[in-house]
Amino acid sequence: MSTQRKKIIEAIEQGQRFLVTAHVNPDGDAVGSLIALLHLLKKLQKHCEIVIPFPGVPDKFYWLDFGGDGEAYAMTDPATCCPASKAIDAFLVVDCGTRERVQQELQPCLESCRVLNIDHHPDNTLFGDLNWVDAGKSSVGEMIALLAMDLGVPLTGALAEGLYLAMATDTGFFTYSNTGPETLRITAQIIENGFDLDRLNRRLQRQSSLNKIHLQGLAMSRARQYSEGQIGVIRVEKELFERTQTGPEDCEDLINHIRAIQSVLVAVSLREENGEIKFSLRSWGEVDVKSIAAQFNGGGHINASGGRIQGSLDAAEELLVSAVQTRIRDGNG
Repeated sequence: MSTQRKKIIEAIEQGQRFLVTAHVNPDGDAVGSLIALLHLLKKLQKHCEIVIPFPGVPDKFYWLDFGGDGEAYAMTDPATCCPASKAIDAFLVVDCGTRERVQQELQPCLESCRVLNIDHHPDNTLFGDLNWVDAGKSSVGEMIALLAMDLGVPLTGALAEGLYLAMATDTGFFTYSNTGPETLRITAQIIENGFDLDRLNRRLQRQSSLNKIHLQGLAMSRARQYSEGQIGVIRVEKELFERTQTGPEDCEDLINHIRAIQSVLVAVSLREENGEIKFSLRSWGEVDVKSIAAQFNGGGHINASGGRIQGSLDAAEELLVSAVQTRIRDGNG
């Protein structure tokens, strides 16, 4: 067990009141880790305030158990969380590579509270007072599972549900290269403890509206390839959202459809969002897309990264395709 992991355990054991959050625009790992921490701290008889970062819990996770009974409860208004006099023993920040990804209203807490930073992003800036960062873990959910076991809390009920959500979504349902033996051992333990795998997978995977299918079909029909098929690009214009009455959240999994094309080494997804271009990158094997995203002030993991670019879709596509071509040519093909 690492020294930093031990220190996190000690901080949890010694503290009584905790504030917990994740990065803005929370994904499955962020939401699942928050749920898992909420129920872990409840079982330890701790007081826990959860701040769901902007824009809140995605609709597809509406069914999760956020507690809400006195000793531990969810909060949706971050503006009320950070008076300097608040008696918080520690501010737990999960799945957040930099302090800038903490919601703006919570930034004062980074200064006034003891910050425990738990993350698996290799480019984490170690902004906490305690930093447990392990890029070898599939997800923060996997790390929370280890904490629960260290603290003698069984992986059952809503805690197990959060852990499974975090691990499954960040590993592409255990198909990505970040799926390790420990990930599968933890999942096996959850199932052995009575976890209803079929029930949760139905909730996770039956998420498509007909409008979302229309959006994805139109976007897929416009997909293209570069570099003899090694680069696949899919893009979603604002006009497509309007035409299909959908939003950015309906673009999930589009990039994985492109990544599944036989010849593709790197998949690129682009969409117009809030006056800028949101991009995602996925790769196979040793093609390091994290380094590509970093060129545009983005980040993530070696095989899954993203960021934002100011400008038009055409300009963003040209920049990213050129950067990917350079990366492949320089030794990652």
